[in-house]
Amino acid sequence: MILRFTLAVLLVLALPMASRAAGTDPYTTSIVLSDGASGAATTLTFSFRATSQSVEKVGEINIQLAEGTKVNGAAFSKKCRLDTTGSKAGEVCSQKFRDTRIGEGHMTVDMLGVHTVSADAYLVEGGPGGANIVFYFRSGQVFGVGAQSIFGTISLEEQEPTRIRLHDIQKQLDLPLGAKAEVEKGSFTFTGEPGKPAFTNPPDGSLTSWTYKMQLSWPKGGQTQAVRATTAR
Repeated sequence: MILRFTLAVLLVLALPMASRAAGTDPYTTSIVLSDGASGAATTLTFSFRATSQSVEKVGEINIQLAEGTKVNGAAFSKKCRLDTTGSKAGEVCSQKFRDTRIGEGHMTVDMLGVHTVSADAYLVEGGPGGANIVFYFRSGQVFGVGAQSIFGTISLEEQEPTRIRLHDIQKQLDLPLGAKAEVEKGSFTFTGEPGKPAFTNPPDGSLTSWTYKMQLSWPKGGQTQAVRATTAR
């Protein structure tokens, strides 16, 4: 996504897809950790880029972190209380709960020229279907788009691999006059509360030797990518 958000964003996100012939990978994907030291608290950045002009809608992106990576609970302790789940949801967080901001991102779209739409991510309670993240696209951005929201989930279950899910991203960008946008790039960064990085690296091993997985899904199928982790200090 680099997603500084440099996982998404994220949005009708109709993603350009290459022909899925055998051996063809329509996406370029990367994941970067802000600190590779074992046991260190870190931020997470991920990005993707579609590599063709054909369009395929993506319904979900699921990022699964390396085994042993833990959510830093202190970075996700304050929550924005939603009183709506429509286009004004993110606006509530930006106006009343600024300290619940946990990340940022941008999407580059190709529609009558290349444009970038930016977003802030907030941790919320009261999201639909138990969702706990809202991505807020500020008013006055490209195409005159109003505030939009996209909901994702950070898994906090100890018995499950740490992961981030972004759902139904193709529905989130409300362009005027029924226009469609093709995604060229998407990037997201989860930083947690100020001074409290979002994730803690596993205590042993070299992060650069590990593999992360990204699962993309769309109505007619899906794709799983194994991405080698890199670190940036």
